Amino acid sequence: MTAVIEHEFSQIITSDPASLGSEASVSSDGSRVDINLDEPLRFSGSSVVTTCEISIASIWNTSPNISVAKANNTLTYIIGGVVQNVITIPDGLYSITTLNAEIVRQIVNDGNPSNTLTLSGNNSTQKSIFTFATGAQVDMTNSTVRDVLGFESGIYPAVIPIVDGTSVDGQNIAQFADTIDWLIKSDVIPGSIAINNKGLNIIGIIPIQSSVGSITNYTPYNPLKVGTNQLRGKTINDFYVQICDSAANPLAQTEPFSITLTFKQSVLISDKKMGLIDLF
Repeated sequence: MTAVIEHEFSQIITSDPASLGSEASVSSDGSRVDINLDEPLRFSGSSVVTTCEISIASIWNTSPNISVAKANNTLTYIIGGVVQNVITIPDGLYSITTLNAEIVRQIVNDGNPSNTLTLSGNNSTQKSIFTFATGAQVDMTNSTVRDVLGFESGIYPAVIPIVDGTSVDGQNIAQFADTIDWLIKSDVIPGSIAINNKGLNIIGIIPIQSSVGSITNYTPYNPLKVGTNQLRGKTINDFYVQICDSAANPLAQTEPFSITLTFKQSVLISDKKMGLIDLF
């Protein structure tokens, strides 16, 4: 008799400090967990194919879109032709509304009127808008936040406004939502899910389903799978798991995350001597 038996097992990877032991370490930006297992993952030598999938994940939607690391956290403004104190925006995940609140807070703390600059957005065009008090301007040549806001380099408005309420739209679509889903990288399995024609050690894609500051609990009905025959008869002690942005760059995590990897094997059993075949 010859048959194929399905076998599966899982491994939980978490960056929660309460669950970390000597076998795991977390990167300084919180995006990556490196694992050194005391008991290795073992894969059957009779496996026809092995797959890996993300079966469960919990990730907080708090990764900064404005930060020192992204070098996009400064705004320079001018009153009456005089450059004011540079606004340095604290690392955080901002919307138009929360960024405006931070800008106004710092302007008032510098002793200037709260209506000096007002940041808003046009939902129809996806562009940001600055509204100015008399004599106020923004210097987007020296403001690193300009790409987030969709402004080209320059001073706006070009002519110092002589009335309150002058406004200028950004030339480009604002880039607050720079990550629409999380890419999960790992070297736990040979192979990856390709993006177009690139293999980048990606083993899963998790859509961001939570609002800012909330957690996404991911339990897919039909998760993406990475398959290989190269793990046949092998063991794995060391591997990493990392959360990346939509461009596959490491994405800083301000809260612990948890990802469960599930490995599935199709194991060939037979009462006759036969060679293994590769189905994939």
